[in-house]
Amino acid sequence: MQWIQVIDVEDNVVVINPQRITHMKRIHPSTGHPGYTVVYFGHAQGDRAASLRVKNDVEQIMQLSR
Repeated sequence: MQWIQVIDVEDNVVVINPQRITHMKRIHPSTGHPGYTVVYFGHAQGDRAASLRVKNDVEQIMQLSR
């Protein structure tokens, strides 16, 4: 099983399993935040899917996952 390290929006190093990622969405920079990627694990079933906000962009996460 492969694990990768990403940096969350609070500058913590987080280790995730890229095989658990169901989809990702890039939030572009705007007033008050520099932009980030939301990584989703699973699909929402009556509640939100588990998600993580990271500073890495989608391309970086894809490269790390290879």
